[in-house]
Amino acid sequence: MALQHSGDVKYFLMQVPFRLPGNTKYLLDFLVFWADGIVTHEDVKGMKTAMFVMKKKQVEALYPVRIVEPYNRIGYEEVPGVKVRVGNTGDL
Repeated sequence: MALQHSGDVKYFLMQVPFRLPGNTKYLLDFLVFWADGIVTHEDVKGMKTAMFVMKKKQVEALYPVRIVEPYNRIGYEEVPGVKVRVGNTGDL
């Protein structure tokens, strides 16, 4: 909530579903709309399971998104053709 109160984040959505083949879905933890116009797709994991890795790859292949796993830093991570913000989602 700190980033939202400071004005860095306009708003965010939680548990955003992405439909996948085989009548399954992937629930994204946070879809964050930053004040500077950047939108990030963030998933916070305590442990990466094989299912998470597989579904994350499917979502990124089927949809025009890149899912980031934020850690304890704020900044930008450069990805070819994409500029995404990475940061500590716990501050939302």
